[in-house]
Amino acid sequence: DRNDMHTLVLSQRDAESQRRQAALQFQQDALVLLSKIESSFSSLSTNIESSQSNAVDVATESHKNGQQYLAETQQLLSEISENVVCVTNSIKTLITGDEGIVSSV
Repeated sequence: DRNDMHTLVLSQRDAESQRRQAALQFQQDALVLLSKIESSFSSLSTNIESSQSNAVDVATESHKNGQQYLAETQQLLSEISENVVCVTNSIKTLITGDEGIVSSV
């Protein structure tokens, strides 16, 4: 009986030691995991900020290009309009001027 009791006490002590070791290992593993999660969130936050900055840069450049395109288009249309007026005046002079077709008929 005494040996059985001693064996039981030793068994319980070993079981308790294993539980404590398992709890300690669980805490260490949990801390490592939480550290990795924190690092991942930090990296994700940095990536989001970088992407946001890149998106703003792209939008700004796109807006700038659009404004330039509109200015160039407006300039081109203005030049076309001036040329049409010039050609129209030339045709008008050729038709109705002093030596134009209409005055010679």
